Amino acid sequence: MLQASSRLLCLAHPIPRYLVQVGNHDRVYPHPSDLLADIVEIMKGELQNLVSPGVSYIQIDAPRYSYYIDPKWRDWMRRDMRQDPDAALKDSVAFPG
Repeated sequence: MLQASSRLLCLAHPIPRYLVQVGNHDRVYPHPSDLLADIVEIMKGELQNLVSPGVSYIQIDAPRYSYYIDPKWRDWMRRDMRQDPDAALKDSVAFPG
């Protein structure tokens, strides 16, 4: 439970776009961005629940964004995750909503 005196909270980014593997969610989410849209709505609710009792600073850590520029991980995204790293990055940082 969040204490009213808490003013700082650090959260981990719940799911990088490139980890939404094509083929795993297709029956429910036709495109990985559709899954992310639902995650965004969940996070918005959670963040509002933190702001309401007085948290004034929320840090959302996403340490794996470096994967989008590292050639080894970009190859992995293409090969194993069957995703375009540039499209996945665009979805991750410029997601509408």
